Amino acid sequence: MSSRPSVCHFHFVFGFFSLLSGIQSNDLQILMKPKSTLQTPNTSVFDSWESSNSLCKNFTGITCNSNGLVTEIELSNQNLTGVVPLDLICLLRSLEKLSLGFNHFKGQIMAELQDCVKLHYLDLGNNLFREDFQFPNDVLQLTNLKCLYLSYCNIQGAIPAGIGNLKQLTILQLSDNNMSGEIPTEIGKLVNLRNLELFNNSFTGKLPISLRNITKLELFDASRNYLEGDLSELRFLNKLVSPQLHENKLSGQVPSEFGKFNRLVNLTLYRNSFTGPLPQNLGTWAKLGFIDVSENFFNGPIPPNMCKQDTLRELLLLQNNLTGKIPVTYAKCSTLYRFRVNDNFLSGTVPTGIWRLPNLSIIDISLNSIEGAITSDIKNAKSLQQLFASNNCLSGALPTEISEATSLVSIKLNDNQISGNIPTGIGDLKRLSVLHFQNNKLSGPIPETVGFCEYLIDINFANNLLSGHIPSSLGSLKTLYFQNLSYNQLSGEIPRSFASLPLNILDLSHNRLYDSQLSKDIMALIIICLAWGLLLLVAALVFCFKLKKSGKDRDCSLKDKSWKVNSFHMLTFTVDQILDSIKQENLIGRGRSGKVYKALVCNGTELRAVKHILNTNCARKSKEFDSEYLRNGSLWDRLHTSQPMQQLDWDTRYETAVGIAKGLDYLHYGCDMIHRDIKSGNILLDENMKPKIADFGLAKTVQANGGKDSSHLIVGTHGYIAPG
Repeated sequence: MSSRPSVCHFHFVFGFFSLLSGIQSNDLQILMKPKSTLQTPNTSVFDSWESSNSLCKNFTGITCNSNGLVTEIELSNQNLTGVVPLDLICLLRSLEKLSLGFNHFKGQIMAELQDCVKLHYLDLGNNLFREDFQFPNDVLQLTNLKCLYLSYCNIQGAIPAGIGNLKQLTILQLSDNNMSGEIPTEIGKLVNLRNLELFNNSFTGKLPISLRNITKLELFDASRNYLEGDLSELRFLNKLVSPQLHENKLSGQVPSEFGKFNRLVNLTLYRNSFTGPLPQNLGTWAKLGFIDVSENFFNGPIPPNMCKQDTLRELLLLQNNLTGKIPVTYAKCSTLYRFRVNDNFLSGTVPTGIWRLPNLSIIDISLNSIEGAITSDIKNAKSLQQLFASNNCLSGALPTEISEATSLVSIKLNDNQISGNIPTGIGDLKRLSVLHFQNNKLSGPIPETVGFCEYLIDINFANNLLSGHIPSSLGSLKTLYFQNLSYNQLSGEIPRSFASLPLNILDLSHNRLYDSQLSKDIMALIIICLAWGLLLLVAALVFCFKLKKSGKDRDCSLKDKSWKVNSFHMLTFTVDQILDSIKQENLIGRGRSGKVYKALVCNGTELRAVKHILNTNCARKSKEFDSEYLRNGSLWDRLHTSQPMQQLDWDTRYETAVGIAKGLDYLHYGCDMIHRDIKSGNILLDENMKPKIADFGLAKTVQANGGKDSSHLIVGTHGYIAPG
C-alpha cells in the first residue's frame, strides 16, 4: 500500500521533468533557428548559443521563468543585421519581453508579431526598417503591451486611432520617425502612460483635450514638431517631471499651475511664441534642474525661486522681453552651471555673489541695461569658461582678481563704460582664446602679458583710450587670426613680428603708429626709382647724342656728295664768266622763261645750270644764277620717261623727298627766299641720285615787313600750287 504512492509519485515527478525537458528542448530548437538566420558581424553574442549549453543559464541575452521557459530576449545594441525573424521568435509562447533596439535590422515588421500574445515589452526602435514602413497594425493586437519602443524606425503616416486599444501601456516612444498628422484623441485612453515621446516628427494641430486624462504622465516630449495652440491641457498633469515642447509653433501663456508642480525637474519651451509672464512661484516646491524658455516673447520679471531647492543647474532665459532685476536669490545657487539671461530688458546690478559661483561655466548677461562693476570675488569662479557681458552699462575698472579665474576661455565685455587699465595679470589666463574689450573707456598701455596667452585667436581693443607702444609679445601668438587695436592713442613702431602672424584681419588705424621698416622700404623704393630714372635719362641722352651725331654725319655725307650749298649772297665768279658759257654747244634744256646752259668757269668749277632769261632786264637785275647742272636729269625724267628706273627704289625715293625738304628749309630760313615753282621737273638728280632744287626764275625774296611787296599775280606752273 505504501509503495504505490511512491511509485505514483515517482512516475509523476519523472513525467513532470520529462515534460519540462521537452518544453525546454522545444524552446532550444526554436532559438537555434534565429541564430542561423541572423547576421552578426563583429559580435560574439551567439557564441554561447550551443545545444550543449544550458538554455536558461548560458545563452547570452536569454532569461527564463521558474519553469525553464524563455520569457525575455535582450539583444539590443548587438550590431545585428538582417530581417527580424518574428515568425520564429513568437513561437516562444511564454515570451514577455523582446528587446532588439539599436541594431541594423531591415525590412518590415512581420504579421506574426500578433502571435506574441504574452508580450509586455517590445523594443524595435533605432533600426533600419524600410522607408515606406507604416505603423504596424499588428502591434495594436498586443493588448498586454506595457512598453512599446518604435523610435527611429522610419515609420510614416499618422498615429492610428487603434492606439487606444493598448490600455496597459506605460511607455510609448514614437520619436525620430517621419510621422505626421494630429495627435489622436484616442491617446487619452492610455491612462497608465508615464512616458510619451513623440519628438522629431511632423505632428501638427493642437494638443488633444483628452491629454488631460493621462494624469500619471511624467515624461512628455513632443518637441521638434509643428504643434500649435497653448498648454492649457497640461495644467491637469501635476505629476509631470519633464515636459519638453521646444521648437514648435506653440503660443499663449504657461499655465500658472506649473508653479505648483512639485515633481517638476525639466522644462524646455524654447523657440516657440509664448507670451506673458512666467509663473512667479515656479520652482518653489520643485527640485528644478533644467529650465530653457529662450527665444519666446515672455515678459515680466524672472521668477525668483527656481533655485530655491539648490538643485538648478541650467537656467536659460535668453532672447525674451524680460524686465526688472536679476533676483538676488541666484547669488546663492551654488549648483548653477549655465546662467544665460542675455538679450532681454533687464536692469539694475548683478547681485553680489553671482560672479563667484563655483560651478558656473558660462554667465551671459549681454544685451541688457545692467549697471555696476565686475567685483573682485570673481576670483572664486574657478569653473568659469565664458564671461559674456557686452552691450550693457557696466562701469568701473576690471578687477585684477579676474586673472585668478583660470578656466576662462572667452571674455566679451565690449560696448560698456569700463574704465581703468587692463590688468597685467591677464597673462595668467593660459586657456584664453577670445578677448573683446572694444568700445569702452580703458586707458593706459596694453600689458605685455597679453602675449603670454598663447591660445589667443581674437583680440579686439578698438575704440578705447589705450596708449603707449604695442607689446612685441603679441607677435608671438601663433594662433592669432583677428586683431583690432584701432581708434586708440597707441604710438611707436608697429612690431615687425606681426609679419609672421597668420592674421585674417589686422586693424591698427586711427592711432599714432609708424612702421620704421615700412619707411625704410619706401625710402629704398624712392632711391631705386631715382636710380632707374637717372639711368633712363642717361640712356636717353646717349641715344639723342648718337641720333644727333648720326644726323650730322648724314648731313655731312649729303653735303659732301651732293649739296655743296653756296649762299646766294656770296658768288665766286663774275657775270661775264657766266655769259661766256651761254652758247649753243653748252645748251642742255629749255624752260618757260629761257634756255638752260651748263657753265665751266675759269677755276675749273662746273657750275650749276645757267638759265638765260629771255627778258634781258630781268636777267641783268636777277641774283638767282647759282643753280647746278646734274647729269641724271630731273626727277620728272626719271618718273615719266623711258629711262631706267632701277635706281628709283623706295629707299631712293625716300632720300629724294627728305633732300627736297631740306633744300626748301634752307631757302626759307637760310636765304629768306620762296621758290614758288617746286615740281618734279625742277628737281635735278646728281650722279648719286641726290636731289637738287633748280629753276629760281620765280623765286622771291621775303620782306621783313610781313609781305608788303607780295605779288597778286598767279605765278608758277598752271595746275600746281607751290608750297609757300
